[in-house]
Amino acid sequence: MKPLRSLILLVLALALALSCLSLISFANEVKNPEEYSFDIYGHWDSIKVDGEHITQDGGAVEYIISTGGNVNVHATTLTVRGWIASTYGIVQFGYVIDDGDPVLSDSFTVEAEQPVYDAAAEAGMDYAARYEITFETAGLPAEFRVRYVVKIDNGDVVEISAPNLDGVEFYYSDPDAVQTEEPTATPEGETSAAENKSISELRFNSYEKVEDFFMYSTNNVHVGMIDYDEEKNACIISVMGGPDPNVVMPFGQIALDSDVPYFEGISADTCKAAVIIAGFDYGNVFNSDTQVEGTFYYQSDGGSTYSENKNLHYKYENTDGLQYVVLNFERARTWSGDIQDCRFDMFCDTDNDTDYYLYYFGFFASVSDANEFIELYKQKGDEALKAEPETPTPVPATDTPEPAPTEAPATEAPVEPTEAPATEKPSGKKGCGNMIGGSAFAIVAVLSSVCVLAKRKNQ
Repeated sequence: MKPLRSLILLVLALALALSCLSLISFANEVKNPEEYSFDIYGHWDSIKVDGEHITQDGGAVEYIISTGGNVNVHATTLTVRGWIASTYGIVQFGYVIDDGDPVLSDSFTVEAEQPVYDAAAEAGMDYAARYEITFETAGLPAEFRVRYVVKIDNGDVVEISAPNLDGVEFYYSDPDAVQTEEPTATPEGETSAAENKSISELRFNSYEKVEDFFMYSTNNVHVGMIDYDEEKNACIISVMGGPDPNVVMPFGQIALDSDVPYFEGISADTCKAAVIIAGFDYGNVFNSDTQVEGTFYYQSDGGSTYSENKNLHYKYENTDGLQYVVLNFERARTWSGDIQDCRFDMFCDTDNDTDYYLYYFGFFASVSDANEFIELYKQKGDEALKAEPETPTPVPATDTPEPAPTEAPATEAPVEPTEAPATEKPSGKKGCGNMIGGSAFAIVAVLSSVCVLAKRKNQ
């Protein structure tokens, strides 16, 4: 019996060792705040650099949203301050640099004020604490991502949440230490060979393209009509005056439709920038000299909910000519995997009804590639676009030799988007391209069930 007993003890010892290895492997995993959304509520008050506020106290969230999640300053120490309420006991606070291990310390916990405990009680949570987390940047890279975490009494380490954000975190970069690579000089007498490096692009220059792309675009807010405009040779989005007019860009939906050839196989891992080319009457948007701005809420496998820290802000130029917008995803931490539906807020706000002309949307591998394309398009117009793949014509089964293909006559594209010839509206399409957005107005909600994509005639 002794050999059997020894074998049993050995098996038990191995099982215990494996369980310990499992605990070690997963002990440092940081949980997403969404996993504890009903149990932990966090608030982020301030950011300090070398002990000094870089924004007003209480304005940390607004600051991070306005900077796209970046803190670009020279710092010896970085400090964040805020508080959380929880249904779990609060053990320690800490931080994580890039993908390293959590650094936890009792010294990061400070006594909370009575209003914090009152807020926790109103939310039905038994525990509350204030955090003030400081660390030195010496020995760290000139650029890094920092997340702030809390360890709770079930052993989990959870990223601290904050209103309108995925978590308390930012990307830090020291402008004094980060070296910008000098562009390679072009030999004298030569010109750089610019080219269209888009990964996937769509020029909205036909009824079919507008209809196919926006067929799955629903819940469009403060948008009365999405149409194809023959005169402008572009998609026209009729925007109603009010806050946050937006349309869905259904990248995830059309990726599932094998009949729609646009944006196939795109990945957030390779598409790190996007270009929007559009136009509108700049002076009509506001009744004052307010700067016209817009936003782009993005979703991917890495983050499939809309939030303010998955939102790129951009400003338009004060011009009635073409607008060129570059969306920069290079530091978007949740931008990974398959690209899902995104929300395009062409304006943050408007005073008046405005027609927004969308000419182009394209994904690029980098911001530099996107900017190169813009310069190329300014010079060549639609000639800068990549040639669209031709649909192969079925060849009948016959012994007759195929005739030699004839070459299509070349056409020149002007710098401005070209005017399309009037054509009859196609019939028998698989869907209706015009969607009335899900507005707060009852009449818009009723109209949203009706497909009213009627091709605009030249006026």
